[in-house]
Amino acid sequence: MGSYKLAQPSQLQSILNEIRQLADSNSLRTKAINTQRGERKANYLEQAVELNLSGDFHGFYSFLLQLEKSPRMLRLARMNMHKSGDGQLLVQMTLNIYFDTGAPAQTNRSASDSTDMIEQLQQMQDQQGAMARQIGLMATLTDNTPRSSVLAQVVNSLPRGVSLVDFTLDGSELKVSAVAQTDEQMTRFANRLRTSKMWHEPKLAYDPSANDGDAQRNFQINTTLNTEPSTDLQSIQAQMSKAASAVESR
Repeated sequence: MGSYKLAQPSQLQSILNEIRQLADSNSLRTKAINTQRGERKANYLEQAVELNLSGDFHGFYSFLLQLEKSPRMLRLARMNMHKSGDGQLLVQMTLNIYFDTGAPAQTNRSASDSTDMIEQLQQMQDQQGAMARQIGLMATLTDNTPRSSVLAQVVNSLPRGVSLVDFTLDGSELKVSAVAQTDEQMTRFANRLRTSKMWHEPKLAYDPSANDGDAQRNFQINTTLNTEPSTDLQSIQAQMSKAASAVESR
């Protein structure tokens, strides 16, 4: 998520402590951190960690940005953000942490000079091979579009009168639940999302009969993220503080 580096499996607890401290520094309450069974791949270990957090939007968005800049090799596999009745955000996240499983090269210090030279050359080749594997792994696992930017685009697209109720990003699948006061507001939100290159054509789902006479429009928008890098990330992030204020005032 930043200048990546594969950690050693023995560093797991240290990384979990870093995540907890990052949440604390952004005034988020860490309700739970649960680790799942690690999954060994060809040349790395994938460790899933489930986080339950609560707090305000500003704190969570700042936490997400800092997480993406971490030197650790992390990937946000799933995120659900729900606005509770008291205005607080309840967030459930699944983070995948990636660890190096390659054994470090050993040097025989009692060998002769010529043997030392051969071993040093072999060690350099091993290090170059490990670096190449890490570069390939990063290219495979890194998301083209930061998840913070996906959230920012959705928030920035909210028209006045539309409130975000639930946001779920599961891999590349995005589902947004919201409430609008009028059909026009609901349609405007969907149309704004359709102008972004971050995802494929968003689909609006609204059933008037499900509102039971309520004047508010409860609706969903479903879409799939584009695998190509987004071209409008900078403008989205530049508007984020304004969008955060707008979310909390709704």
